[in-house]
Amino acid sequence: MIDSALLLDIRETHRQQRDLMRTAKKVENQIGSICRRHTGEVFRGKEGSKKVRVPSPIADALQKECISYVRANRRFLKKEQERERKAMLWQIENPDKKAKALQPLKRPADLSLEALQLFPFLEPFIVGFLGFEESSEAQTRMLEERATQLPVYVFVQQVKGLGAHGLAQIIGECGDLSNYATPPKLWTRMCVGRRQNLDGSWSNQGFTADGSTERGKGDFIKKNLDAEGRFVHWYNAERRSLLFVICDSLIKGNGGEYKALYDAQKAAYIEKWQLAKPGRAHYAALRYLGKRLLKHLWIVWRAIERGESLERYTVERLFAGDTQRFEA
Repeated sequence: MIDSALLLDIRETHRQQRDLMRTAKKVENQIGSICRRHTGEVFRGKEGSKKVRVPSPIADALQKECISYVRANRRFLKKEQERERKAMLWQIENPDKKAKALQPLKRPADLSLEALQLFPFLEPFIVGFLGFEESSEAQTRMLEERATQLPVYVFVQQVKGLGAHGLAQIIGECGDLSNYATPPKLWTRMCVGRRQNLDGSWSNQGFTADGSTERGKGDFIKKNLDAEGRFVHWYNAERRSLLFVICDSLIKGNGGEYKALYDAQKAAYIEKWQLAKPGRAHYAALRYLGKRLLKHLWIVWRAIERGESLERYTVERLFAGDTQRFEA
């Protein structure tokens, strides 16, 4: 059996880590906004009716310089304190010997004149950003440590590119996988499942029936409103994006069955849709790969719940016994 207290701990730690990441990103964006306001650069412009990101090299360089300066000073102070601590301990252990004079450490380079003008106002934002970033990294290490305690981690070790962090993120979003009666229910939780529209057609979560995204599809959304005016298809873009990041790491760090599956599905989608650019096929193949990974985790999790040995649940055997077919 899998410890329910450990699962709850992983879920709560995952939520805390995500909250820290979101807050760090907001503060970082605010720092960038202040730098652009100082340099007079804009963040967004228009190409016709489309809003586009406008490069702001001066503001970006200013932001990078200020953040790097605070980071370098933190490292300098940490090294200085550690060196003084070691010298003090040495003096305590050797009271009869004269301590050697410590050579001064090289200080970080000074800020440029423009950065120096803005730094007093930016410093509290940068200190906050680095604090959130460090706390997020600490929570990530805790997540990885707890994920290695799960029985399913024995299987995860066979999957190159997944690791303890990827497993912890999936469990953090889904919880106990035995709560899902079938793999499609788990797919729906991670927003890579299928759903039926009110007009009777079927489409993937986050996509319309013609394969394009729901963003900007006002007519599609209006057609799928219930009697009270609510959109009938629940969809969490951030959760599916998290799974896509895990799958992206999977195909970059895996030369085995999962990478071969991704390559085959991508080629099949390109041929089926006659695509000139592979971008749409890439994300469709990532979605397919994510479903397969979730299915394998669900199978192994259920085997653990039944008390079975995991020796027979290898990646090769799971792929050999898999009956999932090509889906549009």
